[in-house]
Parts: sequence; structure tokens; C-alpha cells
Amino acid sequence: MKLLKNEKGSSSILVILSFLMLGIFSVLGMMSSYSDYKLALKNASWNQQYDRLQGEVYSFVSDMDAVLIKNEDAAFESLKEMVIEMDDEIVVSDILNGFIIAREFEGESGKLIRLEMAYMSSSPDRYHIKMIKEIPVIFTYEELEFTDVEVPNND
Repeated sequence: MKLLKNEKGSSSILVILSFLMLGIFSVLGMMSSYSDYKLALKNASWNQQYDRLQGEVYSFVSDMDAVLIKNEDAAFESLKEMVIEMDDEIVVSDILNGFIIAREFEGESGKLIRLEMAYMSSSPDRYHIKMIKEIPVIFTYEELEFTDVEVPNND
């Protein structure tokens, strides 16, 4: 201990360093909490949009069910025409002994849910839901530039 002639400032330095470390960790904790909060808000927004779209899908299924119950004695082609006239976004395609009703529901952020229902004229049920699926958003990249890389020959 001959090298340290004055030991009065060493405890002050330790106190200053410990407060500095506490300050750094508190700032990092606040930044982490804030980023978690922003992510939670974004997740809540996505879930809210998805739930709203699911509600639209089931409302559409209910409306379609009412049309099919009301007109179950109608001819096959006239029933198909009623379904097409019900909504402009409905796509109807023929299958054996029936037709498929397809529609896409779009949210305000571009989120899409696709519904497909199959109506079978010979089935005791009026229809069955084939698919309710969220369609992934397609990203487009602008002006990707690829360059050739020269590889040195290491012979």
C-alpha cells in the first residue's frame, strides 16, 4: 500500500461509479419498457383489426345462411344468381352438384381474410365452410440492384 499515499478519494470514486451505473441501467430499463409498450399497442391494433374482420366474415356467413334458408326451394341457377347479386365482391365458381362462394374481406391496414363456402344441392346441410384464412400481406421491394462480385482466383 505504499503506492497509495492518499486514500480519501477512493470511496468517492466508487460512489460516483455506482451512481453512474445505476443511471445507465435505469435509462436502459426505461427504453426497454417503452419499446415493449409500443409493441403491445401495435399488437393490440392488429388483434383489433383481425377481430373486426372476423366479425364481418361471420356476419356475411349469417346473411348468406338467411338467403339460403329463405330460398331453399328455389332452382339451383336462380339461387346462384341471388348469391351473386347479394354482394359485388362475391366470386361464385361451379363444382359438381353445387357451387363455391368465395369472398375476401379487407381491413384498413391491408389485412385480408378469405372465406370460401361450398353449397351442395344434394347435401342435407345448406352449405359448409371450406376455409376462413388470413392472407399474408405481399411486400414489394423497390429498385433492388444486384452487382457482380469478382472472386479472386487463389491458384
